[in-house]
Amino acid sequence: MSTTTSQKTEVCYRDRQTDSIVTETIFAENTLRWFYENPLGFTVFNYALNNPAFCWLYGKLQELPITRQKIPEFVAQYGINLDEVELPLQDYLSFN
Repeated sequence: MSTTTSQKTEVCYRDRQTDSIVTETIFAENTLRWFYENPLGFTVFNYALNNPAFCWLYGKLQELPITRQKIPEFVAQYGINLDEVELPLQDYLSFN
């Protein structure tokens, strides 16, 4: 039986502008690991979440204005450079 691991995976890539190695955080890594490494998670993913109706519904939920509250935490957690975003954070209508 497969089990999930709490070990964090590092994704590294070479930044072409600085020629340095950059480490990137994986979005929702623990959840992704559960879906792919746990038999129950794999079943849930393949038979429920991998359904076009679910994907549509989840997308619609992420378009709700209340999801704007998630943006600052997401930016902080994933180290997003605010100089590179298209709009000021307060101008985004939803997380989607």
